Amino acid sequence: MIIDFEGYMSSDKFENGVITTMRTTNTPFSYYREGFESLVILERQPLFFVFLTYIPTGHHTHLPTLEQSMKNENGHPRQSTGEWVVDTIFQTREADAKSIFTKLENLSIKDNIITFIREELYRF
Repeated sequence: MIIDFEGYMSSDKFENGVITTMRTTNTPFSYYREGFESLVILERQPLFFVFLTYIPTGHHTHLPTLEQSMKNENGHPRQSTGEWVVDTIFQTREADAKSIFTKLENLSIKDNIITFIREELYRF
């Protein structure tokens, strides 16, 4: 039996890190997770799309963790301990977000949702 340790750790740290942190904000949110990428959508006006990436243990990163980003702190160069970091944040109007979600439904996109949303946000 082969166990994907980093896959397990990324799931565990997503639930116990990202989701737990978001619940403390008292801001309604939704999320998508695909492998080592995730997207958290803060459901307030204006809408915020927070793209996160999982950095496996021992890999170098300088990107801020979600907690650091929420405190407006920059990341610092370090060896990852296996953590979700903020890659990109977009702020958009509700009408633009609605346009993206309508396209998702109309095109029946089931895979690569995160990539699709990121590409659409770059268009605005």
